[in-house]
Amino acid sequence: MKTWIIRGATLLGALVFGWVLYVLLEPLGYAWVVWTLGCFVVGFFVTELVLRTRKRSGERADWARWKAALLDPPARRRAIGELRRAQERARRLGPRLVIRQARVAVALAELELADGKSDAAIRTLSKVDVSLLDPLQAVIVRVARAQAYLHGGDVDGAAATLIPLEGETTGDAVLDASLALARGAVALEEGRVDEASAAAASIVEAAEPHDELWDEAKALEAACLAASAEPHAPSLEAIHDVGRRRLAALGSARVRALIEAMSQP
Repeated sequence: MKTWIIRGATLLGALVFGWVLYVLLEPLGYAWVVWTLGCFVVGFFVTELVLRTRKRSGERADWARWKAALLDPPARRRAIGELRRAQERARRLGPRLVIRQARVAVALAELELADGKSDAAIRTLSKVDVSLLDPLQAVIVRVARAQAYLHGGDVDGAAATLIPLEGETTGDAVLDASLALARGAVALEEGRVDEASAAAASIVEAAEPHDELWDEAKALEAACLAASAEPHAPSLEAIHDVGRRRLAALGSARVRALIEAMSQP
């Protein structure tokens, strides 16, 4: 929005300047100067718009490719290299690209988790200064860090990461659900099984069946049942194969152990 306001103000200023210049030069027979300058200005704005559109299209393709690489080891390693270079470029350009730094860090950390490198994912996310982010982006990074700690089995690290978000909601349904699941996973590891089970049930009820949040909630539900010595296989079997593969790559240490045990003959 800020960019468009600046563009609008610049264009308005150029129009006012052009009108004043036309009033001054037209009686002298130099109106063509104004029209020439106007063509240059319009050409500049059109060129900038085309270049920005192409850049956004390329970025969307990159994000889609990086996401698709999650469960493909060779593509994942290439994507990790690309994202590390993108992260370094964004960091060199300083705080003005802090939102891009955060987005790249979250994407990179997810791929590092899928590669079995939870410590690397934690380091990647720790490089993001959440104090420079808006509240929504800060929550995204904190939730990603908590998930990275849970992936490595570090419950204390996950709990400490979520402390600043205690009692907080964002108003974004998907992010609030991810936050609730992270809190539920920590609660389960700390022995508060009923609290974790309630978190899982609320997301299962609210989420679209077989989307990523639903899969994560069903996995947490299975982990709660296992912790209570109840049969948990139906909860895991309800998750489609792709969802289980994703959880086997990104899930908490407890969830990954359950999925691995389920896959044993």
